[in-house]
Amino acid sequence: MRSSLGTKITGRLVFSTYRTKREASKIARKAVSDRLAACANIFPIYSIYAWEGKIEEGIEVMVLYKTTSTKLRLLRRYIRDSHGYRVPEIVDLEMKSVNRSYLEWLVSATSSDSGVPQQRHNTA
Repeated sequence: MRSSLGTKITGRLVFSTYRTKREASKIARKAVSDRLAACANIFPIYSIYAWEGKIEEGIEVMVLYKTTSTKLRLLRRYIRDSHGYRVPEIVDLEMKSVNRSYLEWLVSATSSDSGVPQQRHNTA
């Protein structure tokens, strides 16, 4: 898929972890409402990690954002600026294989020139 300027548009997955579901939901909801992401999946995870010379572990909340290459930079900046962690995890991966209709939905849902994002799921 190509933008109006001829640039290739790809789907992107962006992962970020948060302390609480409340913080994750607040940041994810604004990312979707501001059309930086088409969707955000939120789920609890158990993390084990090295931090300041110690091994830490505990429950965190992971958000998986679905966006496009055209909105990636803005989404990464928004997550970084809104995040409660001093060193936030912001990892993005390119969707190498994605069905065309899903990519079209991602583009539509993150486009600032259309109205309410098109419905992704069938209601029949």
